[in-house]
Amino acid sequence: MDERVWAEIRYLHGRKKVPVSEIARRMRLSRKTVRRALRSDTVPGTIPRKKRASKLDPYKGEIARLVKEYPHISGIRIFEEITKQGYTGKTTILNEYLKSIRQKQPEAFFRLQCAPGEQAQVDWGNCGTITVEGYSRRLSVFAMVLSYSRMLYLEFTISERIEEFLRCHVNAFTFFGGVPACILYDNLKSVVLQRSGHAVQFNPRFLDCAGFYCFQTRVCSVAKGNEKGRVESAIKYIKGNFCAGRTFKDLVDVNHQACQWRDHTANVRIHGATHKRPVDMFAHEKHFLAPLPVVEYDTAITVPVRVSKDCFVQFETNSYSVPVRYVSQKLTLKATPWEVRICNNHDVIAVHRRQYGKYQTIEDPAHFKGLLLRKKNAYDLKMRERFILLGEGAPQYLEGLAQAKVHAYVHVKNILKLVDMYGKTATLDAIHKALKHDAFGAEYIENIILQRRAQEHCTDPANTLLIDDKTGFGDVIIQEPDLTRYDIMEDTNADNGNDKEGGYPYAR
Repeated sequence: MDERVWAEIRYLHGRKKVPVSEIARRMRLSRKTVRRALRSDTVPGTIPRKKRASKLDPYKGEIARLVKEYPHISGIRIFEEITKQGYTGKTTILNEYLKSIRQKQPEAFFRLQCAPGEQAQVDWGNCGTITVEGYSRRLSVFAMVLSYSRMLYLEFTISERIEEFLRCHVNAFTFFGGVPACILYDNLKSVVLQRSGHAVQFNPRFLDCAGFYCFQTRVCSVAKGNEKGRVESAIKYIKGNFCAGRTFKDLVDVNHQACQWRDHTANVRIHGATHKRPVDMFAHEKHFLAPLPVVEYDTAITVPVRVSKDCFVQFETNSYSVPVRYVSQKLTLKATPWEVRICNNHDVIAVHRRQYGKYQTIEDPAHFKGLLLRKKNAYDLKMRERFILLGEGAPQYLEGLAQAKVHAYVHVKNILKLVDMYGKTATLDAIHKALKHDAFGAEYIENIILQRRAQEHCTDPANTLLIDDKTGFGDVIIQEPDLTRYDIMEDTNADNGNDKEGGYPYAR
């Protein structure tokens, strides 16, 4: 009988004078239960039921012996043993009994105190996914916490490979302005290659970084995440306070927002353990950090590559071009978060912007100059491709050249030389004007450009070094002028009726 039923019975009988039989009827209780409630000034205890005998009872002694002697023995193995001795029950009651006797006592821990600059703790956290260049990528957060002040550094990445791990360390040390004496880790693959008990084989690339910055490495015991509770709490705090309820456009955006949150929320809050702001405690701790080396540690991804017959090397599903003369050779690729460098020994032979999409081709036209001169079909195709990529209007002009009674190949080649001499913007604008008058030919494009330069009183010399360039791909790039004023001049000429001699050429 619970307190509510007991109180209701006494209220009905004592205040309302309801008879025992009526109370029993209303509350669907026996009259014996009602009388027992009225006789007691406190809630009557429940009458304990007689414990039923279990089929497992005769075998509990044997079960206890097996569990004591073999702490990790499975329930199925115990079931097999007691079945041989005559047990006829099922595994359900056996597993329930094993669960009750194997319940662990709550484990107590010491609260560890660290001196300023003595220790930092590091870990990765999984934060879902993010879209990068059209592909969904796993989003991870790197966190480093100084154990004394609880000062936090965090950085989001789309990879947990060793190079990213070390790069985040370098960025964290730069943020703190120094290096702690010891850093505590979980058994990450970036840190520990393999482990047998207390024998740990560290990742040699990681040890190289640790030796460079002169910090001691420590790893937690297996399945003892509590030993690095400060960074575990920080990861949980990042997921709940920063990631939850926010949207991010890309990786740059999430890291920008993370920096703002780190500096204006995480490191200036009153910490739950120290009851002080991390930034205030860090003002004392930073003097105990070891100074940074003069030269920053090289964290670039370094992999050997072989150049394919079409003059490309492969990295993360993408193809990057190299000069023709290195075809089929073994080279070294070094990738940072921003660029990809291909090296022949210590000489950098190609530099590209790093792409994070998949199955992309990144090429430098200058890499194929010699090949294009030897292979006319490839040269013609590359020129056509380059012409089309000038922008809107270029494909239509190319089609017009093909239909006009002119040698389209020669005109395309000469127009591309105009691009190198006067800039893409000026040439493409001239193409637009020529299209309006159905004027197809390189001489028309050059005439429009020269007239505009005259109207602008442009005295800067053209890039004459390219006039005799037979490749179509010049090595010298000139700065493109601001041609927005030409539109104003065009409107003025149109208002004055200036579209005959001295204006734009008509098609003949």
